[in-house]
Amino acid sequence: MNSDSKQAKPLTPYKQEQLKQQPREAWCGKMHSNIEEAIVCAETNLGMHRKPAQPYWGKTRFGEGVIVGWQVNDAKRYRLDFTPNFQEENAKAAEWAGTAELKGSQGVHVNEENFHDPIDKNRSRICHPTQASLQWADTYWRKWTKSR
Repeated sequence: MNSDSKQAKPLTPYKQEQLKQQPREAWCGKMHSNIEEAIVCAETNLGMHRKPAQPYWGKTRFGEGVIVGWQVNDAKRYRLDFTPNFQEENAKAAEWAGTAELKGSQGVHVNEENFHDPIDKNRSRICHPTQASLQWADTYWRKWTKSR
């Protein structure tokens, strides 16, 4: 009997649940008017507001070796991000996120990441959408990196 003639075994309910595409991140519940407001919200959630933090290095569309955010440790951090195809991402996220602008009205958002002790185990990454432009995000990245 060749492999073409084998009948596919039906998936168990457990396997079907495991194969479902799960949201990678949750919405913070607010559209922030600017980057600073989103950062304060993320820092507050992480328990790091007005506390010392280390730079979180990454890359942007403009280059590598850029400070893209700040961290308390490898498991608690936030980063300023830009999604170029934000309209498409927002449309996809509208089905499950509770907002039609998860990645921000212009693609700029702050990702809060807490892998050790998230409030909810399914919410280790929380997205803080903003109304800010890419130009504002670039200003933050340059300012942070230049200060080091």
